[in-house]
Amino acid sequence: MIVCLNCGHQNKNDHIYCTQCGRKLFERAAVSAKLVAMNPPKEGQHYPLSLSPVYVGRTESNDIIVKDASVSNQHGRLYFEKGQFWIEDLDSTNGTYVNGERITKKKQLKDEDLIKIGATIFKFKL
Repeated sequence: MIVCLNCGHQNKNDHIYCTQCGRKLFERAAVSAKLVAMNPPKEGQHYPLSLSPVYVGRTESNDIIVKDASVSNQHGRLYFEKGQFWIEDLDSTNGTYVNGERITKKKQLKDEDLIKIGATIFKFKL
């Protein structure tokens, strides 16, 4: 199945256009969203996002590892749902912030949003 990046509808692999919204479909690899670290020690490093959930935290089991004592073992999760990227805090001790605001439930991400996890700031880029 190919997920429409516009509306999230699942289409058959042989479809070129979404049967729900009519937009052209792209392969999963075509998702170009990423996080960019904005401060040291990983300043400038890019973390590509995909349609699969991406976990952020302090331990090696995460997709994005943030070595910071103020970051929980599994701190947050970014995921794609219904054509949008979302972020949620996974009951971390010190919270996850989007544009300076602590989030308490899932939040839709927009291009250029700033995400703070521990002392690390990431910019969300579409």
